[in-house]
Amino acid sequence: MASNLTNKYNMTTRKKRISSILIVLAILMMCGTHTDRLAMGSNRATGAYCLPEGVLISIPGSEKPVEQLAVGDLILSYNPQTKQVEEAAILTLAVQHHHVLYELDFGSTKIKVAEDQPFYSTGKYYSVVKNDTHGVQTKAFAVGQKIDFLVDGKLKKVKLKEIKKIETCENTHTITGLDKNRLYFANGACISTETVTQDH
Repeated sequence: MASNLTNKYNMTTRKKRISSILIVLAILMMCGTHTDRLAMGSNRATGAYCLPEGVLISIPGSEKPVEQLAVGDLILSYNPQTKQVEEAAILTLAVQHHHVLYELDFGSTKIKVAEDQPFYSTGKYYSVVKNDTHGVQTKAFAVGQKIDFLVDGKLKKVKLKEIKKIETCENTHTITGLDKNRLYFANGACISTETVTQDH
């Protein structure tokens, strides 16, 4: 009798452990980890696909959530040579899960991004962590740094007020190619397309 009870207890314990392991594995597969990226050839903690769902991309006459964009859609881009806002067609897009994002508070607006997303300000690029991941050399953000924003069709400097790290698990998106220019606008902020390489 005691032996049967022990066996039942052991079986129940094993089932609970297996269930716990399966749940953890499911979460890791859904969210992704730094180890996952290493296994796929990444050699850095920074990751591509930097905008979570709900971030609004400026399009002619309106805005559109990043997750609703499609190849061929027209968006508003910025030409730093001519200093003009121009329409550009999306050539390529990418999406994955991200497990760490940063919320950047610019006062009138907030935007969540990955740590290596390049922001633009008068010929220079900034990101949460200094890097050259996406074909441009960025400097690390500091509170007080001013970034170019699209306001009423013109660029305006807006000051960064706060950076907050967020542990999360979200779909993240990026535009990887436009038919002209590399700068576009997310929640009004001027940001760069991302060059996604195999080490991501």
